[in-house]
Amino acid sequence: TTHIWTSFCKGSSPRLFFSTELFKLCPFILELKLWVFWAPIFIIRVTELAQSSKPGVQRLADRIVVFLIPSVLMVAIICSLSWFLVDGPLFAFTTMLSILVIACPCAFGLATPTAITVSIGKGAENGILIKNAEAIEEAARGTLVLFDKTGTITKGELDVVKVEGFGLPEMDLLRLAASAERFSEHPVAKAIVRRAKEAGIELLEPERFTAIPGKGVSAKIGGKEVILGNSEFLRENGLKVEEEGVFLAVDGKLAARFLVSDTIKESSNEAIRMLKEMGLKVGIVTGDKKGIAEEIGKKLNVDFVVSEVLPTKKAKVVRDFQNMGEVVIFVGDGINDAPALAQANVGIAIGNAEDIAIESGNVALLREDPVEVVRFIRLCRKTVAKVRQNLFWAVFYNAVLIPFAGGLSFLLFNIPFRPEWSAGAMALSSFSVVTNSLSLRRAKI
Repeated sequence: TTHIWTSFCKGSSPRLFFSTELFKLCPFILELKLWVFWAPIFIIRVTELAQSSKPGVQRLADRIVVFLIPSVLMVAIICSLSWFLVDGPLFAFTTMLSILVIACPCAFGLATPTAITVSIGKGAENGILIKNAEAIEEAARGTLVLFDKTGTITKGELDVVKVEGFGLPEMDLLRLAASAERFSEHPVAKAIVRRAKEAGIELLEPERFTAIPGKGVSAKIGGKEVILGNSEFLRENGLKVEEEGVFLAVDGKLAARFLVSDTIKESSNEAIRMLKEMGLKVGIVTGDKKGIAEEIGKKLNVDFVVSEVLPTKKAKVVRDFQNMGEVVIFVGDGINDAPALAQANVGIAIGNAEDIAIESGNVALLREDPVEVVRFIRLCRKTVAKVRQNLFWAVFYNAVLIPFAGGLSFLLFNIPFRPEWSAGAMALSSFSVVTNSLSLRRAKI
């Protein structure tokens, strides 16, 4: 039995999965994904497609424009006829021209796409690839973030999360288990030894040591017979074990159960804290056993944990939350996450995600840091805020200046609103919308 470790060589921009080492044998190449060649093309293509898509708020703006144009024409005709009867044809014509020039559907047309385009570009600069504009709107109104566990909020490196002792002190249990595993190269063994060393425990020299591939180890330590391994191995040695896990037996008696899981990423706690500060609920969906999953959930202070979920059932978990009225943002990286990524309102493929996960999601994060999820949601919220500001300005501009161009300025101040003033105001309106959208480039996410 041989264990394979995969090392990853990554540049700051493209990803390169480079060399794999077969432990204690020779280096060889297991998989070579040359992102250096196609990643830039992929990023450009995704950005172009996203910038050409329309979110729901843009469709609303389009409907407003459809209503605005005939309304302005009607107002222009009514005002010009009214002023024709009051002040003659010249003033009537000037008024109609001023109304037609100052009415600005351009501001409505630019309000959303300018903000979306700037947002998608800023995201791409920061390693956040947004595949469609609707994801921005959905993420901005999200209420629940669901994380897959392995590789998303954990490193994929095993760690002992809990020691359940059945009589002996935890320090003694760790000393016996780590001493038995000190010569083993198995990932679980390394996790137990690392935990013991972190606790400052001095390991003992085994008097006898036997490793059984795929099952565990047996050893004699300090005169005690020690067996450490999976439940099947302990049952073979005459011990009654019903649950799954890593168990320790000392002198023929069950002594402890080790809950082993992935090491939590350093930034996971910070990311979840920031998400909760933003008013979002945060949960973990994992196939791990309940005890392990809840232990990690407790460490990360998430709102809830859904454990022992089969890969095919993750999408159902997402759908159930959606049926409860939640706007779900799902974050994952594996093949088994693809259905959930597709089902969620916003699916985010993080870091070294599988190709099918990237394809299924709306967003791809080039970095493996969970804080990137926070930055993406923050960018989306700021983008939607800019769109609303732009639409408010467009409505305010037309609601205030069309009456002035229609003769209100003459009635109030005895000053006719000239067509050239209307042209200047119309240009200023479009300029202000574009400038407001461009300010997103300086926004901190």
